[in-house]
Amino acid sequence: MLIDTIQQLNQDDIGVFMIAHRLSTLKVSDQIIVLEDGDITGIGNHDDLYASNEHYRNSHDRHKQKE
Repeated sequence: MLIDTIQQLNQDDIGVFMIAHRLSTLKVSDQIIVLEDGDITGIGNHDDLYASNEHYRNSHDRHKQKE
């Protein structure tokens, strides 16, 4: 339901700012900002960050194992 709402807002050209601990929620985002200890360590979409950002990739994989 949350993903459907976000996608609808995106179609209506409404910007959405999310803070999420469940990384699967962010997969539909155009841009994700990765923070580590208050520092920005990555900016991109899910595919780009998964390929290039070790912290994002490790966090994603840990969360996926729990699902």
